[in-house]
Amino acid sequence: MEIDLKDNLRKIVNALEQHHNMKLTHIAKKIGFTTTTQLHNAMGATTGISSNAIIGLIANLNVNPTFLFFGKGEMFLTDENELEVLQKEKSEWERKYFGLQDELIKCKAELERAVHRYNKLIDITSIALDKTQKPDDKEESSKTE
Repeated sequence: MEIDLKDNLRKIVNALEQHHNMKLTHIAKKIGFTTTTQLHNAMGATTGISSNAIIGLIANLNVNPTFLFFGKGEMFLTDENELEVLQKEKSEWERKYFGLQDELIKCKAELERAVHRYNKLIDITSIALDKTQKPDDKEESSKTE
């Protein structure tokens, strides 16, 4: 997986300018730069981005570190705490799990009823076969006498 901080930083700055109506000077200050030239240099080929600038992006502008480093996921973190998001997902999975467990219990009960009916049908069939075969046995025994 390739890390392209400069390209991802350009996308972030562009989004902040266009969608959040932020000026480059404000963005540069939020990141921790003293001039917009430092920001341009970090986005260009002149210099790399410092760890302090990365921390400024994440802490002050809610930039998603996964997007910054890998270009994946949402560009910005929401106000929701990551733990809250995970708890919501956990609750949803638990709800689905218990729903499936209820369905499984219903299916098991239905299967047991079907097996019971099947066994009764076999019993009835056996009785019917016994009764239909016994008269033949009586006829044969009376013929032999």
